[in-house]
Amino acid sequence: MINKGKGIVVNTSPWISLSVCGQICLLERLYHDVYIPMDVRDESLKEMLSLMFCA
Repeated sequence: MINKGKGIVVNTSPWISLSVCGQICLLERLYHDVYIPMDVRDESLKEMLSLMFCA
């Protein structure tokens, strides 16, 4: 059984890395709350879109 931490604020690099390999669920399994600042969300979306259209 995993003892979840209280919460985490995610930076851009780990969020993008986990998104690319389909492992966002790891954060949800480790922490009760996962906070994504708006700037991180915006940058991540921009990066993900550029990866989708360049591939």
